[in-house]
Amino acid sequence: MGKIKGLVLKSTPEKTTLLTDGGEYRCLPSRGRIYPVGAEVEMPLFLLSPQLPFLAAAALLLLAVAFTLLWQAAPRPRAYLALDINPSILLLLDEEGAVLNAEPLNAEAEALDSRLELKGLPATAAIAMILKEARTQGYLSAEGENMIFLSLAAPPGYALNEVLLKETAAAQLFNLEVDAYLKTGSATLEAAQQARQKKISLNALLLAEELGNPEILSLLEKGKRPTVPAEEKKGLVVRDLVEKIPPRKIFQEKEFIPGNPAAKKSNAPLPPPGFSPPGQDRNAGPPAFTPPDWENKEEPPALTPPGQKKGPGPPGFSPPGRRHKQDS
Repeated sequence: MGKIKGLVLKSTPEKTTLLTDGGEYRCLPSRGRIYPVGAEVEMPLFLLSPQLPFLAAAALLLLAVAFTLLWQAAPRPRAYLALDINPSILLLLDEEGAVLNAEPLNAEAEALDSRLELKGLPATAAIAMILKEARTQGYLSAEGENMIFLSLAAPPGYALNEVLLKETAAAQLFNLEVDAYLKTGSATLEAAQQARQKKISLNALLLAEELGNPEILSLLEKGKRPTVPAEEKKGLVVRDLVEKIPPRKIFQEKEFIPGNPAAKKSNAPLPPPGFSPPGQDRNAGPPAFTPPDWENKEEPPALTPPGQKKGPGPPGFSPPGRRHKQDS
């Protein structure tokens, strides 16, 4: 800390004005002391410029402008993808369907997200990676009743849709050889943004509306969790709603995704969405499934009633263009 010497021109308990030997005027804090006018004194060099408040205001204004420009330049989400298993995570997506950021809604999701690098990945790749990590961490198992919820909030004509998300998740479940109930849904951007502000899983919101439970809907409206203490600063997730509800009351039969038996025997993964092996029509659906108890068993020979010869069709039936002859 330096000092300055000068002639006292004016002094108050707050500040003192000096005329230095170099002819400069300096305004310094008096720190409660009043100096005699006309006296030559030496004071600590603490500058108290009259322009300081204006300089501070200008600095704050520049800071605000810079913050606004940075906020506008930062990529803003164009869509939201919610995934609930036991971990509940919200993916913020750009206009092309790539992950801008991941927001965990519970401790399980935080632990899972810490092991993954999802930023920049296509949403389909992020889904596959999350499911694989969930399988590794035991949130998906070969023995348990696995439940997966996927919902998308996106503008019309967006790069992703509900069908593609379902195909992606189903393909990864085949690869992981895991059976699961899979429910997909869609929501408006406004609903996703409101759920995000209240720290409610978008899947929980859609499921509560589907179940039509007034008590759950009331809790969601208030942003409260039905089964977890309110003091826990976590989000409300699907697990909080379905802990005591059996899957048959939540899912339809068509929403069950079985593990791929062919993959279990030959370790050949199911082709990803958009790819079909040569000679196979993807629109025809997956290959026919044969229960394990029927494998390697021949079908019983066709039975013909006594006195009837094997022919091209059942009695009374004539193929087109052929006249059926009655036995004489």
